[in-house]
Amino acid sequence: MLVFRLADDGIQVSRSNGDEDKERNKFELLGTIRQFQLIEDIKRVNARGYLVPSDLRESCTPQEIASLDSWLRDLRALNQQTNQLELSIAALALPETLAEAERWFAETSSPQAVFLALRIAAAMQGLEAILPSAAPAPAAEASSAPPKARGHLDRVTPRRISGWISQPGLEQPLKVLLRINGDRVLRVLADQPRPDILERGLHATGNCGFKVQLPPDQALAPGDIVHAFADPDGPELRNSPARCIAPPVKRDRDTDH
Repeated sequence: MLVFRLADDGIQVSRSNGDEDKERNKFELLGTIRQFQLIEDIKRVNARGYLVPSDLRESCTPQEIASLDSWLRDLRALNQQTNQLELSIAALALPETLAEAERWFAETSSPQAVFLALRIAAAMQGLEAILPSAAPAPAAEASSAPPKARGHLDRVTPRRISGWISQPGLEQPLKVLLRINGDRVLRVLADQPRPDILERGLHATGNCGFKVQLPPDQALAPGDIVHAFADPDGPELRNSPARCIAPPVKRDRDTDH
């Protein structure tokens, strides 16, 4: 009977004499299976990604080889299930993780903050692209209601608020309503070129971006909250609300951040 043990250097395969008495039961180490490692004396690469040395296979009986292949097949299936479980846990924890990250961005002075925020924003746009297939509109509304506007609040800094908005089937630029800290309201026309949105097929011309340049005396403070909506009564954009993030490097007040 073969006995398998997971070790740091791979999977150790031993043969047991099958004695029920633990003191008399002896184990003979036959060899070690390594995963995804090049070994010159490999006779056969197991179909499930594990490399079985030729001397180990030659030392096994046909019944033991069948047991070895079955055990590796079950191990790979378990690994796949574990990977899927880890991905599911990561997805379920993402909203809470983003909330924690938002607080960190509002308080940090790390020079990596802007770079990390841009990476997160890009990843969220990728998630947005799958929403139409993941959450289709109810059949009763799909036939009568026009497609809703969609967009993303990309960045909020003391001197600039930017993002994009589009509506399927509509080339004309839309207006965005920005609400700052619940009371201050700004409106802007989203007609700036966004080649990235055009490339993703989310707007016919790509002229759907918006940028609000704030004068120094109206600059936002770190932690200020900005909501972005399709104007006048449209939905709230993705990544909204967003907190104002201070630039990691101090610059002249007249410089746009």
